[in-house]
Amino acid sequence: MLAAGWELAAHTINHSDLTTLDGEALGEEVAGSRKILRREYGVPVKNFCYPAGRFDETTIAAVEAAGYVGATTEIPGLATKDHPYELARIEVLGSWTLSDLATALRS
Repeated sequence: MLAAGWELAAHTINHSDLTTLDGEALGEEVAGSRKILRREYGVPVKNFCYPAGRFDETTIAAVEAAGYVGATTEIPGLATKDHPYELARIEVLGSWTLSDLATALRS
């Protein structure tokens, strides 16, 4: 997938609920996962996705401090550049047709 131009983004090491972690554990999950991916695949890791969509101001600060430029949530909708660490998204189901996707993008 990387050879085809796909981006590699981080999603923590242990898929922990980041809102429950103390500062050290939070930093390890967020920054550590980025370090591992960069080392293993030799590519930039610019974006992050919150496990289970759980985040708060502390996790946003940790993601930003780790050097990510954006983070995906499970908030339904279209992402905006105004909130790069709270990017909304459209859930695309494997059963969808192209028409279903077009409908979701319009709504």
